[in-house]
Amino acid sequence: MEDIRIIAADKERTHRALRSDVLYDVFFELSEAPPAGWRRLFDSIWSDFLKYGRAGRTAYISGKYLVLICRLVQVEIEAHLAQLKEAIKGTNEGYRNRIAQAAKEAEKERKKIAKALDKLTFDG
Repeated sequence: MEDIRIIAADKERTHRALRSDVLYDVFFELSEAPPAGWRRLFDSIWSDFLKYGRAGRTAYISGKYLVLICRLVQVEIEAHLAQLKEAIKGTNEGYRNRIAQAAKEAEKERKKIAKALDKLTFDG
């Protein structure tokens, strides 16, 4: 899997957030729709950003888009975009590590199975 990246802001999809006079759902297009495991990891990392004061706005993945709920003020959007890029970088690294670990565990399991079954003898 190639790293997920933000490739554009989607002006057509961006709109005022529900029940808000000042907040907008700002849609950023991603390089591809991330797999479920990547999305869960991003949600966890972004939640930590919010929890520890590294980010101040809600963001979530919707298909091939990352949606940021924020004011439509360029300086605010730019600051959040930098935070989003940092979270995406961490998510890409963490997801690659999880994939590598899963591959190592699968190989270990294959070897265990082979060791148990290779020495069996059969009639025929």
